[in-house]
Amino acid sequence: MSEFSHQTVLLEEAVALLNPKSNGRYIDGTVGGAGHAKHLLSLSSPNSRLLALDRDPNAVRVAKKRLSSFGDRVLIQQAHFSSISTVAKKFNFQPVDGILVDLGVSSPQIDTPERGFSYRTNAPLDMRMDEKGETAEELIGRVDEKTLVRIFREGEVRGAHRLARALKNDHSLGLINSTKDFASLCERVLRKQTRKGTNAATLPFQALRIAVNDELGELRRFLKTAKNLLRVNGVLAVISFHSLEDRIVKKAFLEWSIGPKLPREVQAYASYSPTFERIGKLIRPTEKEIAHNPRSRSAKLRAIRRIKEEKEENA
Repeated sequence: MSEFSHQTVLLEEAVALLNPKSNGRYIDGTVGGAGHAKHLLSLSSPNSRLLALDRDPNAVRVAKKRLSSFGDRVLIQQAHFSSISTVAKKFNFQPVDGILVDLGVSSPQIDTPERGFSYRTNAPLDMRMDEKGETAEELIGRVDEKTLVRIFREGEVRGAHRLARALKNDHSLGLINSTKDFASLCERVLRKQTRKGTNAATLPFQALRIAVNDELGELRRFLKTAKNLLRVNGVLAVISFHSLEDRIVKKAFLEWSIGPKLPREVQAYASYSPTFERIGKLIRPTEKEIAHNPRSRSAKLRAIRRIKEEKEENA
């Protein structure tokens, strides 16, 4: 692929939350088209440094080109964002002043037919973000009907049982070989209960893509370790694009800032001194941004700040 054209979502808002400053140290866990990274480096010149990660080799290649003018201020690695702690430790890049991840599928991934992310064009049923591991078609063939039901149910697909049964049946007959085949099946099975104006394949495609790339598992593993990389006053900002992701982020941020949910009889005797504080309210794109980039309409930005060292909790 020769071009990587991607419109950065919530650019100003996300970077502002990180409070960029010279001599700061930052991590972009999903560098993509490098929009956030470039803006962050520009606002924190001349001496800040950035560690940038992405699981997509094409994104890494493009990011290196687009951030080349920043020289040795930037270190770019092909890696899953869930491995952020391992990569940071490898390069002695901790503690940091800010971490940003944008969980959305990039426009180049969606718009490249052979990647199989979209039901709008006919292509192999692939859906892999890093071109490694099993494809969506291989996953369908490997797992049983019960697992497919769970995948679709977790993806909030109504009619998960009917879709899983029909998908396994059609795949066994050699009828599911492309995105068009899967989209047609979704239309046939789910058409009557799909909300008017919504394509019946939208949620099934999303659910299958999430399963292929273990996106929710990636997010949970990332949240578990990323917070430990922040110095005091360091900020973690996450841009999500659907309720499954946002629910995980919201729950984690709540637990970090107000403590774990305890039984009512215990609450009166428990004391909890939080290590983090949530920053402001949920941020969404403006109407102007949505008009300019319709794919930004579902974006949600949440951020949290470390306010003290972890060890102080048990002091």
